[in-house]
Amino acid sequence: MITILEREDHERWLTGSYDDVIALQQPFPADRMTVRGPEFRRERERP
Repeated sequence: MITILEREDHERWLTGSYDDVIALQQPFPADRMTVRGPEFRRERERP
């Protein structure tokens, strides 16, 4: 599972117990996510 860590959780992730690691594997809050789609170059519209 991909895990996104806060800066203050890095040490706990690397040296913590199995239970610590499992506790850090939580869904990332949707309100903190951004989505960017591909950017397509648009041709100039013709009359």
